[in-house]
Order: sequence, then C-alpha cells, then structure tokens
Amino acid sequence: MWTNENNKLQYKFFGDVITYDTMYQTNMYDTSFGLFVGVNNHFQSVILASVLMRYEQVESFQWVFSGLLKCEFPM
Repeated sequence: MWTNENNKLQYKFFGDVITYDTMYQTNMYDTSFGLFVGVNNHFQSVILASVLMRYEQVESFQWVFSGLLKCEFPM
C-alpha cells in the first residue's frame, strides 16, 4: 500500500465517505490494483491510497483495510 502526505491530508478532510475499488485482474501479472477514493468539497474524486493485491480473498482485504488504518491513523 502506498500513500503520501497530500493523500493523508485529503483523507483527514474528505475521508467521511470513501470507496474502495479493485480492477479485477486487469494486468499481465494477474494482480488487482485497488484505489481508496474520496470526494472533496468541489465534488472531485481524490485518491487517498493505492494498493496492489495478488489475491482477492477475505484475508487480503483484511490486510488492505488494516493497512489503510495504519497509514492514515498511525498509533
């Protein structure tokens, strides 16, 4: 998973409602590229975080969502 300081700031302001979308096996490596996307106050989509997933299984999604929380809300 990767994000940057700008994405974290956008998550802080526009993270009330986010969506997570994986483009199922759309590349030659059979990996899924997932985006966490929010909507800013101008109704524009803003990318909050991105991830590459090898498998689309429950455990993988648990890892992704826990990773998002660690990135955006470090303990």
